[in-house]
Amino acid sequence: MKKILFSAIIFALSWTQHFNVNIEETGVSTLFIFDEEISTLSYGDELGLFDLNGVIDDSGSEGEILVGSGVWNGQQLNIVTIESQNLSQFGGPILPGAILGNNMFLKIWDASSNSEHEVGYGLSTGTGSFDGLFSVIQQIDYDGNNGSDISNGCDLPDNNLYLLDGDVLYNSTDDIAGFQFEVDGATVEGASGGDAAVAGFTVSSGGSTVLGFSFSAATIPAGCGTLTSLELNGNATGLGEIIMAGIDGDALDFSYYEGGGDDGSCDDE
Repeated sequence: MKKILFSAIIFALSWTQHFNVNIEETGVSTLFIFDEEISTLSYGDELGLFDLNGVIDDSGSEGEILVGSGVWNGQQLNIVTIESQNLSQFGGPILPGAILGNNMFLKIWDASSNSEHEVGYGLSTGTGSFDGLFSVIQQIDYDGNNGSDISNGCDLPDNNLYLLDGDVLYNSTDDIAGFQFEVDGATVEGASGGDAAVAGFTVSSGGSTVLGFSFSAATIPAGCGTLTSLELNGNATGLGEIIMAGIDGDALDFSYYEGGGDDGSCDDE
């Protein structure tokens, strides 16, 4: 019943992609395949494929242009990039896109830290250039953040959760009216304390799910700290399926901070 009530409060979680391709298809393209064995990306990270000297407008001007993008989900990712076409000799337009023969330049958007990074990559097939064919990328040179600098919620980027020794740390730019998430790799025996308790929230758990809200419409003020503390059974590796509600049921765009490893685990008794 509580899940039904909370689901009524939370509308579908909105999400906005960071890398958005704003040019039209031209009929010519190059395919870039990102191998599922890539280990330096996390679920929800975005990839932006650029030509640093591509055609950026219908006058033929050259500069940096985004020609393809995708979101990593841990499986092979195929991204088709758009190449430019100059049809002016036939009385047609100049279509923006990558220039044949130029190298693909890769950027990633780290979903856990809400930050953009320029990265290198390694190939198993192809040249890594816009050649009208395809290239297979098997390695991306990105270390991210190892999470060792996180000791409390105020160390987190805005609108992130993080599990540290059973404590659910948070940093929020908005008041929180409710929350729900899954604990990956462990079951939850109980939840208590933290700023949720201070605000008078009812926090319950079942299996790996944690649910928190207030019957009196109280909120946790915008800020940072410990949301709640969990009693865990198993090897918790993080939090997933995060839903955070603001005032009036507005969905808050939250992520799990992927900097660390298993910080919330405990052994079975």
